Amino acid sequence: QNQLEKALRTQIEETKKEKQLQERKRRMQDLLEAQITEAIPLINEVNAMSVELEKSKEFSIQLVANHSKAMSNDVEDESANTLETDVWIKVKTENCEVPQMWIYEKFTNRLYLMREMYQDFVECGRNMTTLDSNYNENNDPFYDPPDESLIGNAYVMLDSLYYFLNIEDMPPIINYKGKTDGVLQVAVSLDETEVENFDDVDGEEETTFKDIIGETLKFTITIAGAKGIPRSLRNNVNVSYKFFTSNHRTVPCQSRTINPKFNDTFQVKMPITEEFVTFINKEALEFQVWGTSDQVIESKAPLNIEQQQEKERKEKASALEEAKNEGEQNVNKIKSKVEEELKAAASKVRILKEQAESKEMELKQRMMELENQLSKRNTKVEDLESKIKVLESTIELTEQKKKFNMHNLVIVISLFSFRSLCSSLRIECT
Repeated sequence: QNQLEKALRTQIEETKKEKQLQERKRRMQDLLEAQITEAIPLINEVNAMSVELEKSKEFSIQLVANHSKAMSNDVEDESANTLETDVWIKVKTENCEVPQMWIYEKFTNRLYLMREMYQDFVECGRNMTTLDSNYNENNDPFYDPPDESLIGNAYVMLDSLYYFLNIEDMPPIINYKGKTDGVLQVAVSLDETEVENFDDVDGEEETTFKDIIGETLKFTITIAGAKGIPRSLRNNVNVSYKFFTSNHRTVPCQSRTINPKFNDTFQVKMPITEEFVTFINKEALEFQVWGTSDQVIESKAPLNIEQQQEKERKEKASALEEAKNEGEQNVNKIKSKVEEELKAAASKVRILKEQAESKEMELKQRMMELENQLSKRNTKVEDLESKIKVLESTIELTEQKKKFNMHNLVIVISLFSFRSLCSSLRIECT
């Protein structure tokens, strides 16, 4: 019954761990999908800007397996042996065989600078010559200087050192696609004299690092070489790594080969602490293998006299072509400006002509109204003159009549006087 209960508890714990692991995987998948969903429109935006700014670069999403977490020996960690996936950005340059790999944070930082550069391009009238004069290799966010590329990572477990056992290994070099690009020859060893001093510290059980906390040990990390490096990155191959808190990088191999030799030895003394014991017992030592493409080597190689002259000739031809294009653009701008001014002048003349015609029509209408008023007044004047003539004739007749009546009155008075006189004479004669 106790065995059944123990088996049941074990099964319950395993089921719980499996459920936690599945839940973690689901969360990791959701985070990955969210990051990809966020990255897709940004990639489309950057590619559109790259085309318009003539950068000859193509950006795409690249999922990269993170093997360092999966190499952990921490059995208590529910994420142990779980292969995580990181989102990287692959930058493919035209006429370049080896793409560049940007971490997502670098891409998002460059994105803001790219947007600023594109805004400057719009504000300068989309003139590439003006934009190129303001941006060069030092401040162009699309540009990364040609340099070495990461071939891949190799991982070596260090748990054997916990039991004072030296390590000799040939871990595979895993590239960003999760495929093997050769192997690395690695050895990690302890100082034999120091190890002998720590044998059987507790007297009974096997001695481990946990028993010598507070002591100091010397470690020797040897990288003999690598095999099967890609031909496209076989120049200046070197290896970098970090052993707990100590960083080291090998001298680049001077031979142009897919099987570079380093024979590099790095010695470091480390105090044995609980953190260091945890590192040795549960973590993996990560080696980054770097190489340089033939194109980068050629671009950095000094030019001979003929190549220098050819380069200067091309630069002069390019400068002349740019000046010609700039001149044509200026002519087109002036022509466009003159055409716009002519159109504006023609429009203004048309408006003035229409206004003049409208004024002329108004004046004609006003003249006709004045003529009509003048004609009516002339008619009234003629009527008045006719009436005046009639009145004058009437007055003249009246004057003549008055004169005639006066004449008659004089005659009557004369006759009356004559009669009176005659009557007097008659009386006298009588």
